[in-house]
Amino acid sequence: MRPVIISLITLTLLITLLVSVTPVRAQDNSNGVVLLQPDIINGAPDQKEASLGHYLSILFNTMIGLVGGISVLYIVIGGLQYILSEVPGIKTSGKQKISEALIGLILALAAYLILYTVNPDLVNLNFSVGKIQ
Repeated sequence: MRPVIISLITLTLLITLLVSVTPVRAQDNSNGVVLLQPDIINGAPDQKEASLGHYLSILFNTMIGLVGGISVLYIVIGGLQYILSEVPGIKTSGKQKISEALIGLILALAAYLILYTVNPDLVNLNFSVGKIQ
């Protein structure tokens, strides 16, 4: 039974990896990437300088997405443990994994929702510091 679980998890991770891969094009700014340092060599005037808030906002949104993805993965692993096992202790472990993953997912989404409800700028993190003279 164990090789079946390992092969299912490997297949799920492989499919996720293949679906999530996107092509990257060099010198293409159509995706809205803002450079930390403006392009001095090419002299593109339409590019603006990014701030620390911009990168923290990207990091915050990425972390919320990672928490969601890892929670779904743990729900799947717990569900497979619960479905494929005949041992009561492993069934209980599968139920516990599912409930803990749901609690973690709810906590992460609740933190985002509370911050967004209080002030939407708290999740945007678009703060900038003026020039030092």
